[in-house]
Amino acid sequence: EGSARNAARDIRSSIQHSSRRSMADAMAERTSPATLRSQPDFDASPTYLTSALPPREGQRPRTESCLPHAQMEAESPDDIFEALTAVASASLGDGVVEGRTTVSVPSTFPAYHLCKPCGAAMPREACMTPGGPACGLEFAHVHARYIPGEHPTAIQAKARGLSWQAYQGGGQGSMHMCLSLRDAAAVLDAGWGELHLLAGKTMGPGAR
Repeated sequence: EGSARNAARDIRSSIQHSSRRSMADAMAERTSPATLRSQPDFDASPTYLTSALPPREGQRPRTESCLPHAQMEAESPDDIFEALTAVASASLGDGVVEGRTTVSVPSTFPAYHLCKPCGAAMPREACMTPGGPACGLEFAHVHARYIPGEHPTAIQAKARGLSWQAYQGGGQGSMHMCLSLRDAAAVLDAGWGELHLLAGKTMGPGAR
């Protein structure tokens, strides 16, 4: 009996160790520019950044290792969030429409969509919408405040049988956006982001 308990304990320990290692490996892959530079079309990828990104200071915020891909800490204060969205909306020009998200949780706002005439030439990889530009033209969105599982809002939603989509914000001021491979590598290099859990995956009729 003692040997069986010891064996079970060793198995659990091995599984937990393997799980931690797998999560660490997955995070390293999501935060390494090498993941992008290894893509066959990286050298041909354009860049739209007009200057080098300054290195991000401080520790990388914790993010969820499963969907929803949320930033769990270091959220933007309300004034920074408002300034961020105001500058983004003002700088994107007439070719972009600000509105509700078509791909993220309902609390996500604003989301940015190419206008339909501009979207005619939108590359498939620049579009968040499953199915590509024919199904939607969203290329970026900004998230609302993160709601941890023990928060009263989350507890009440779960008690009503609602899924996390009904209450989760995702991390105030954090963003999801489609970037060229070269620009995405620059963001990772400077410590300002990580790859989405679904980056490179197929969603609907066509690659994301």
